[in-house]
Amino acid sequence: MDLVRIGKVIKSHGVKGEVKCLLDASDLADIKSLKVLFLNQHEKPLPYFTESIKRKPDDTLIIKWEDVNSPEAAELLRGRDIFIESKNLYKRKVFSPIDLTGFLLIDSETKKEVGLIEDVLNLPAHSLAQLRINNKEILIPLHEDSIKKVDKKNKKAFVLIPDGLLDVFQ
Repeated sequence: MDLVRIGKVIKSHGVKGEVKCLLDASDLADIKSLKVLFLNQHEKPLPYFTESIKRKPDDTLIIKWEDVNSPEAAELLRGRDIFIESKNLYKRKVFSPIDLTGFLLIDSETKKEVGLIEDVLNLPAHSLAQLRINNKEILIPLHEDSIKKVDKKNKKAFVLIPDGLLDVFQ
């Protein structure tokens, strides 16, 4: 079984044996559907069965484990790493612009290659694709309406680029 670390238990929470956990990855959209998470114990991952998982906006989770029913029992889990099976890592219901990192950005109207997306910056209103062309940083807005097509197999993203945006950088 191949496991991937996704976060850490940071403290007990409440009086029912819940724990507060900090996630490393904010793109685990369907983590609430997982019934088994693994916690390290004596350098070995052990399965812990979840009763409930509540996701907070700051990428923390409140998890209630089966058979952990007191703050004292929850406190014993403090500091433990949390793992999931790697096969569950990319089973996401929602496509995120962050998935486009490493993709070739192509202007959806002209079909011209713009450049490789080095990073995706997530802002409250939308995301920005960060590219480097002729040693200049270029930021292109990514929104569900501007992403016209994604070819995951060939790692290409066809994006509607606002008129005149690329002219500024040439």
